[in-house]
Amino acid sequence: MTSSPTPVTPERIAALLSDEGIPHELLGDTVIVTFAEYGVYFGVFPEAIGAAGNWAGAVDPALVPVALGACNEWNLTQLNPMLTFTITSPSAESDHAPTGDVTAEPRPGDMVSFSFRRTGIIGAQGWTHNQLGAWIMTTLENIQRLVVFLEGQFPDTTTTITGDTYVMPTPDADTSSAPQPATDEE
Repeated sequence: MTSSPTPVTPERIAALLSDEGIPHELLGDTVIVTFAEYGVYFGVFPEAIGAAGNWAGAVDPALVPVALGACNEWNLTQLNPMLTFTITSPSAESDHAPTGDVTAEPRPGDMVSFSFRRTGIIGAQGWTHNQLGAWIMTTLENIQRLVVFLEGQFPDTTTTITGDTYVMPTPDADTSSAPQPATDEE
């Protein structure tokens, strides 16, 4: 652990996640953390660090006004991460969770949500261990809060990833608890 700033690298991010007991994958310049309801991708760029979250739920395009309202509400009341929805193109492959029938293929035209957080790093000196750790953990916590918000806004479209299977919640399922990291044992 360092008390002086050192360059931020994907390896440092992975080490901090390991220290916290959070399962992750290091793939080149990207560190991926997968939870049951969402995934987070950490990247290191020249002069910046960024994180992108992808919710496992997909929203029917008929709910565009509701999704826009949810985006506005979140972005006006929260500092980070920024929430956006993207409508998949008609040529989209299996790039997001299916909705409705768990045996159905993802439907082109569904809306998937993304969240972003990006922060500049001053020069090449980087961040201390504590600065980087705080940034990573607050990013994960805030994306987790966003997922809980989305599940509340779109309860019928929330899916959970278990291995290669997407599971729709049952009406009596308790979705108020915080998402836990996905493990190989599940």
